[in-house]
Amino acid sequence: MEAASGNSEFGNTFDTWGNRFTVWNNDHVRHIVLQNKYLSKNPYLEPTSSTHSASDHEKAAKVYPVTQELNYIHESEIGHFTSACGITVYTGASFPSEYEGNFFVCEPAHNLVHRDVLVHSGATFIAKRAQDGVEFLGSTDGWFRPVFTTIGPDGALYVVDYYHKVIEHPEWIPPEKMNEADLYAGSQRGRIYRVVFDAPKPSARPQLNKAGAAELVQQLSNPNMWWRTTAQRLLVERRDQTAVPLLKDLAHQNSPLLGRIHALWTLEELGGLEAELLDQALGDSNPKLREQAIRLAENHLTDVKLRNRLLQMLGDPDTRVQFQLACTLGQLSGEPPFRALQQIAFRHIDDKWFRLAVLTAVAQDALRWFRTVTSPGGFVAKPSKGMDEFLAQLASVLGARQKDREIADAVTLVPKSQSKQDGWWQRASLEGLADGLKQGMETRAKLPRAQHLLLQLLETRSSSMKDAALRVLTHLSLIDSPELRRVIGKASQVASNRESSLQDRTRAIGILGLDPTASSLFLLEKFLLPQQPEEVQVATVGALTNFRDTKVTTILLDKWRAYTGPVREAVLTAFFNDRSRLLALLSAIKAEKVQPWSLARAMKSQLLHLPDGEIREKASVLIQNVSENDRKAVFEKYRPSLRLSGSPERGKQVFQDVCSKCHKVGNVGYEVGPDLLTVTNRP
Repeated sequence: MEAASGNSEFGNTFDTWGNRFTVWNNDHVRHIVLQNKYLSKNPYLEPTSSTHSASDHEKAAKVYPVTQELNYIHESEIGHFTSACGITVYTGASFPSEYEGNFFVCEPAHNLVHRDVLVHSGATFIAKRAQDGVEFLGSTDGWFRPVFTTIGPDGALYVVDYYHKVIEHPEWIPPEKMNEADLYAGSQRGRIYRVVFDAPKPSARPQLNKAGAAELVQQLSNPNMWWRTTAQRLLVERRDQTAVPLLKDLAHQNSPLLGRIHALWTLEELGGLEAELLDQALGDSNPKLREQAIRLAENHLTDVKLRNRLLQMLGDPDTRVQFQLACTLGQLSGEPPFRALQQIAFRHIDDKWFRLAVLTAVAQDALRWFRTVTSPGGFVAKPSKGMDEFLAQLASVLGARQKDREIADAVTLVPKSQSKQDGWWQRASLEGLADGLKQGMETRAKLPRAQHLLLQLLETRSSSMKDAALRVLTHLSLIDSPELRRVIGKASQVASNRESSLQDRTRAIGILGLDPTASSLFLLEKFLLPQQPEEVQVATVGALTNFRDTKVTTILLDKWRAYTGPVREAVLTAFFNDRSRLLALLSAIKAEKVQPWSLARAMKSQLLHLPDGEIREKASVLIQNVSENDRKAVFEKYRPSLRLSGSPERGKQVFQDVCSKCHKVGNVGYEVGPDLLTVTNRP
């Protein structure tokens, strides 16, 4: 068993070159860009997705069913991907050439199979519709439920039809429909369709289980991937050393490309891959072979000549070769690989996947990287969005390592330059450090030298720098000092002054939360009153939860019913980050101080699945069977509004003012709640 990066709800599929693709409900085509073996090299790298949503027609992409009577449970299902599954990249070699490497995905809710063309884009792919306005396969029969596809030895595409009237999960079926007699209709039936092109001629079907080494090696060049991988598996399983010289012959330049690649990998498994063959492959004219050769080289990095050959490939013209090189060089230590990775990073600084590939290699050299990147005339001389994000992620690694001297040295470097042009990278560095410190160890670092510098930044720099410095300080264990007392005293005045701007007040409240003596608690409590602006209350929640004092929990719960939605969200987030406060929250629910329905479904689910048995048991008693009748009554109260005439402009304003706090459409809002692309067809 092998740990793999990324996840999938309904299957995995590979293309000819070993690229892995997955799927997730309404996100119908996803590419796993970075392998787990690279990501695991840097445990300090902020958790990030290794998955790229490849569709150029968005998540919840529009589909074009031909069903005469579409059978659905929810209106929100209609017209877009909602149940994507059964994925396959076509590698059968019996369809026309334009189909080779295409991505097929089932959409059973709409009785169809969708086809995309995968186009290389940097280190990943873009999936484009094969045809506009029409699907690869669709049925007028509402019971046609394709759920799985695969490629057979004959090169045909096989489609498994679940053949059910209803395919919804019981948890999401409305109660009034649960007792319908035909809910499980078709459960004893099913179909398998064989999709072929123009009645192809029957091809030879060798009996590979009886084939000798020579015939199996020959099948490694078969254009149909099923035969190639089956032959390779049998060769590896048999461990037949008589195949080694045959594989070496196939691996040479005058052989078919696919045969050479499979021969090299099979030789590797059989222990017969020689340095000469690998060196030849690294210099091949075909970039596909060079990319595979770099992967193979990872098991031979003790060979000095091979390491030097990899370093000589920095100028390779193919983007995917360069990306693989970035992943592989990260496994080497020393000055030459360090310089090589710098070149790759600088060349592809605006490609997030190249940045991540390079960052997998910086676990032990984070401070060295930081010094190099921020040196005068270095990376920071050419600001860009990519450079900003790279620097923040690099600083995050420093913060997560929790090495006092490293963090202090990094903070010392930030204020050295007084140039306004350097403000962007100084801010990015501090924000990255804060992110890293947040995800690091539970104990907060004490950094007297860094503390002094950060307190200075609170008073002398731009607003963005002040906010970034405050974020770093929030994650440190501060030492009380005259300088800190002076800063807190000034913050008390600004926070209490209603004439101050909201930005200045919220920042000042954050500074009050730094007080190591907790003497600011009494003042902060006053800022939780309903008369205070919502932004002030949210900032106060953040400042209060920075204290470990048990009084904070009591303060936050006592004022619960006076909070607005965003303030409650801030309180709940703080409670879910602290076990002791989570227990107090459950006690407040039991005492009816906090309404169970105020917890979102995801929060309830989290409580019911926590590894902490005590919390899980208490939550089960308190919230698992809570009636939602009151919420349904509110829904019914507002249902008549659906019949009113709508105003797009007014609706847009309502979304910006209310909905955007939890939902995102275009560039407006935040992705906290469900993806609204799934309800674009609703009134």
